[in-house]
Amino acid sequence: MRTVLQLGAVMALVWTAAPAVAQGDDPNVEACFYESLGERIRACSAMIQSGRLTSSGLAIVFYNRGQEYHLMWNLDRAIADYSDAIRLDPNYALALYARGMAKDRAGQDAESKADIDRALAIDPDIASKF
Repeated sequence: MRTVLQLGAVMALVWTAAPAVAQGDDPNVEACFYESLGERIRACSAMIQSGRLTSSGLAIVFYNRGQEYHLMWNLDRAIADYSDAIRLDPNYALALYARGMAKDRAGQDAESKADIDRALAIDPDIASKF
């Protein structure tokens, strides 16, 4: 039950990020944030490949696509996307925390703890946002 509540909270945060990456005429923005899982992954991938996003916008889209893979329990892909988001924004606490949670679910205990500790150092309230 806790996992379902956590994932619900994460999706609420993802939906609020859509305006931050809006690129005016990009038809993929809405789909990347609001459509079915498969469509969100396709749309986010198109946005990533478009070359039209700023670094911060790109980080958000990588995080968003990572969330979709995480929901599908495709943990390797989720971790890879979270890592790309963190590469673009090293202080992206939510991406660090999400990567830590995905690593925990993948059995990578030490790596999970390091990511979660780093996220908490950036934002001590991050767990309540996840």
